[in-house]
Amino acid sequence: NDAWVWERLALSRGRILNGGKILNERLSRIIRKALNINIIPKQIIKEVQEMRLRIDGKAQKNNSRDNFKLGPGRLQDLELLIQMGALLKRNFNSRSPKKMISSLNAVGFFTEEEAKVCANAYSSYTNLQQILNITSTGQIGEASLANIKSILQSHNYEEFSKNITEDLTAFSNSIDSIFHMKLTYD
Repeated sequence: NDAWVWERLALSRGRILNGGKILNERLSRIIRKALNINIIPKQIIKEVQEMRLRIDGKAQKNNSRDNFKLGPGRLQDLELLIQMGALLKRNFNSRSPKKMISSLNAVGFFTEEEAKVCANAYSSYTNLQQILNITSTGQIGEASLANIKSILQSHNYEEFSKNITEDLTAFSNSIDSIFHMKLTYD
């Protein structure tokens, strides 16, 4: 059912954060077993496609269409694509999205070009997320923000901002296109 696919997607990136070596090994075996039980590619693809539509619907409802994290081809969509690939290829060697992209390329889920686009998009999205988190939580003082703004203005900030928007749009469109191709995966 949908919940089971959703749980598997989450487990594909889950990490054991605490416990001794024996407990960690036992839990890792249980997780690997759960991830590999009755994988039916067509069911996974169908349910991921439905999840993707629900997530996009929520993004639209919350006016999150300009958010780099939510919506087709954005960060959450890219993570869902990577997790779907891990399930379809039964490739659970890593929990890091960047390493998962490389691993999925090695097993043929992503082409070299797709892997490159996904890795670049993931880096850009997460870097932007970190910058926004730092600036919005006040981890950078007013003087530092003024210095950053001054530096950006001296380097034609408007062009910089335009380039970020163009890059994010290009990544979003590319990831969305890759996702559509993978939803026909056999």
